[in-house]
Amino acid sequence: MQEATQFKGTTITRQQALQGMEEYDLDYPKNDYCEPPALKPWHENRLYKWALVHRGRQYPPKYLASQLTGRAPKHEGLGAGNAIRIFEELGFEVQRLRP
Repeated sequence: MQEATQFKGTTITRQQALQGMEEYDLDYPKNDYCEPPALKPWHENRLYKWALVHRGRQYPPKYLASQLTGRAPKHEGLGAGNAIRIFEELGFEVQRLRP
């Protein structure tokens, strides 16, 4: 586990990731983040294949990584692979949502 990692020149710390999860919990207490035009929460959307897991709660890795780096998912190289790498390097568990 590292205390910090890099993505395209941006440093992300483990503490920042924890803070991002706290903010997500406040913004989405029902874990119902939904990326338009989807009409259902991210974890029910079959396009989402991975979840960041912390203290028994699941988080959308690309969304959190985007918030931490200020980069838009996909459009700036922040796909699932990079988001997963960021959180795994910081010592977090990332698991597949469905086969």
